[in-house]
Amino acid sequence: MHSLKNDNAGWSGQAAIALGIGAFLGQSGNNHPHHHYAHQITMSLNTDQPVQVITDGQHYQAPTLLIPAKLKHQLITGDYLSIYIDTHHALTTRFNLDLHRPTQVYEVSTDLQQQLRQSFCLKTPLNQGLAHFLQAAQLNNDTSDCNTQKIEYILELLYQGVLQSKLPDRQYLAQVAGLSESRFSHWFREQTGLPLRSYRKWLRLICGLTQLQKGRALTDTAHQADFADQAHFTRTCIELLGVRPSELSQMQGQIFFIE
Repeated sequence: MHSLKNDNAGWSGQAAIALGIGAFLGQSGNNHPHHHYAHQITMSLNTDQPVQVITDGQHYQAPTLLIPAKLKHQLITGDYLSIYIDTHHALTTRFNLDLHRPTQVYEVSTDLQQQLRQSFCLKTPLNQGLAHFLQAAQLNNDTSDCNTQKIEYILELLYQGVLQSKLPDRQYLAQVAGLSESRFSHWFREQTGLPLRSYRKWLRLICGLTQLQKGRALTDTAHQADFADQAHFTRTCIELLGVRPSELSQMQGQIFFIE
């Protein structure tokens, strides 16, 4: 049986990150089994090559696949568009992503595939494609309730903290939410599906990757992103993204951080 892994495959392309959503367009290189704190939708850019994913001994392939949040998986190398959507994001409800079983991979609807193709193309910068995709989804938060507005504001504070390399702590966030620290921890998990500690770790990883993109040394980056050391930063990157930070820092292409 031949191997599905290309030992020489590196990462190249564009990445874009905004509040609650991220995207990658280009060649997805080698990666270790890992899990995201977000739903992943991956579409092949090559009509002759389907998306291929291995998880728990199962091999899935289709033109476009949904990998539910927290599901450990390995993505076979190829030319892909990948969208990462936080479980709290309005798109999760818009596309009924939480209705799927969290233990297996699914083929997405033809309507969603068409919407992805209309928004993203190789000739358009990825940040513009992501903006078009969000607009096409017709997200409207004007009717959101007070609780939804509160968690959105908390997440905005956390995201801006990433951009400034200074994440706010639990005590401050609890004060902003008008809750005790213990109640805030329970409330945050109810709203996002993740403990604050896990969500902050995900954001600290993104913070570190922004610093690498700016040319900072890996050791300095790890400390700037509040990791114990370089090894801790590397382990977290492999756990959540399946690749070493050094591999991502060598990626040929652009990374957009949308404020």
